[in-house]
Amino acid sequence: MYKNKKGGLLGIVITIVVLILIVIFSNREANTSFFENVANKLVMPIQNGLTYLKNRVSGNSTFFTDISNLKSENQDLKEKNSQRIFGINRKIRRI
Repeated sequence: MYKNKKGGLLGIVITIVVLILIVIFSNREANTSFFENVANKLVMPIQNGLTYLKNRVSGNSTFFTDISNLKSENQDLKEKNSQRIFGINRKIRRI
């Protein structure tokens, strides 16, 4: 149990130190470009991957919505087609 508390305390200390370093280096304009480049190289691939996944998932959901809409539209068009064919057949019989 003591080991868990020690590990938790160590995690808190490391987090605080990292946050302090981020604040210090982000306020210095001379080193900003170096740290920005490092952060971009670390964060951008992850961000791009998550964006791709989000677009992929939302694209799939719209795909299924589109199929549903197409099925209902297809049914409506079939009914209209049947009515027109029936109407044409009636006119032909009259002639």
